[in-house]
Amino acid sequence: MKFDFTYTPSKNDLKTIDKELDAFNDHALVDPDGKKIGCFLRNDTGDLLGGLIGLMLYTSLHIQVFWLSEGVRGKGYGSQLLELVLAEAAKNHIENIFLETFTFQAPEFYEKHGFIEVGRFTDYPKLGVDKIFYKRKL
Repeated sequence: MKFDFTYTPSKNDLKTIDKELDAFNDHALVDPDGKKIGCFLRNDTGDLLGGLIGLMLYTSLHIQVFWLSEGVRGKGYGSQLLELVLAEAAKNHIENIFLETFTFQAPEFYEKHGFIEVGRFTDYPKLGVDKIFYKRKL
């Protein structure tokens, strides 16, 4: 046996680890692929001004990315976008919404929309910044 530490893992090694972990998890999570979703905000000419990307998996939605361009922030578009996604989640029998954000992003926004902090990595990824984990029940 030997240990092999690298800063440049091969694509094959990464794929093998993912494949083997998926195989291990199969007994508890049958077909855990989920459904990728997206909801986007566009201007009249179709330019992308913001959006939310997530993964619906069983009875959960993981919001993976939520971004608004500088020009539309603070004007209620984020709230409207989030509410649209939550309504769609409810139609799909989603019970729990999960997301993570950093302290320099917009944790107050999520709290205003009923998300509860369920965990935190302090000083991650650097000193003075925390990564916050949120959950909301539908």
